[in-house]
Amino acid sequence: MFLITVTILIVTLLFCLTTIWVMRKGSRPKLWLTAILATALAYILSIALLSARQHDFTEKLMFSYSLIGIFIAGLVLRYCRALMFPWKSNRTFMTWLLSVIAVYIVLYIGFTVFYAPPLALHSFGHIVKQIWHPIIILRIATFLTCLAFLIYVCIQIIIMYRRHQTSIAEQFSFREDISLSLLPCLVGFFLFYGVVSAVHILLIDLRWIFICTNFIYTGFYLCMTILGLRQQDIYTKVEIDLNKTESLSTTHVISAALRRRLTKELTELMLQKHLFRNPELRINEVALAVGTNRTYLSKIIRENFNNNFIGLVNKYRIKEAKELLSSDHSLSVIEISERVGFKSISSFYSCFKKETGVSPMQFRKGGG
Repeated sequence: MFLITVTILIVTLLFCLTTIWVMRKGSRPKLWLTAILATALAYILSIALLSARQHDFTEKLMFSYSLIGIFIAGLVLRYCRALMFPWKSNRTFMTWLLSVIAVYIVLYIGFTVFYAPPLALHSFGHIVKQIWHPIIILRIATFLTCLAFLIYVCIQIIIMYRRHQTSIAEQFSFREDISLSLLPCLVGFFLFYGVVSAVHILLIDLRWIFICTNFIYTGFYLCMTILGLRQQDIYTKVEIDLNKTESLSTTHVISAALRRRLTKELTELMLQKHLFRNPELRINEVALAVGTNRTYLSKIIRENFNNNFIGLVNKYRIKEAKELLSSDHSLSVIEISERVGFKSISSFYSCFKKETGVSPMQFRKGGG
């Protein structure tokens, strides 16, 4: 067991060091991910050093384990926010997080100074028998604090993820490499990892839990790093600046004349200039072409076309794809997909079937 634990720690240590070196320069999400990995590195070192003398440092080990765990959870939330909404500040949360940690440290040190005698805890039964011992109360309180904070972080990430899905549908004509579709699974992974870690805080003498958390720990940070390396910069600097000053809310009032003009010009751009053929078309480009801002254009698309930006663009793409499938049999389905503006054949198939009820090949065989 000891050799397995040491092996996991060494591999994870090398993994974190390599990743931090690779990401030493880059965007804000990169910097936040680097902070997460650097904190994780501190976690590895503290746990490894204290585990070597666990019989003397049981409470210090638990303190280090739980404290760094709380801080990492906060960094994970801040990283996700920087990845999905880089123009929004999160000062309130970070202030609250640091306050929680400060109070936690004061209370913990206060308890351990006055109640230093170690306890032999090998099972849940030992905890029940000594439930009113101050150290037991401290561990239960720490367990509940870590668990509550972890659940809060996971809920906030899921809320942000849903807002992110709405945001990209309003601003982009594609979802490939920006949808963060694996994030909900990663949040579930993180929650499981956190629960097991919290159990280890409560039952610190169970070595198999410690080994289990290190396996999960390695997998989680591997997934986090892959996510960060693949999808770091969703928005350009121009889009970040626009999002700081504009809002996609529905409170803006648009005059009837402006509404008619924007609707007409948007339709002409799609039908005559075929803007939808651009596989990376963004709403800011279209707004600039029709002489308005992103907020007004997004409102027009929602209210006049009963759609969002990606839905409207895909509607024109599918319309042209149907014409090509019916009239030009020399083009393959992949060529048609690329010609009308889809970034991937899988997106083309799913959108086409959603619009028509059949696949592109079935549509072509049926003669349109």
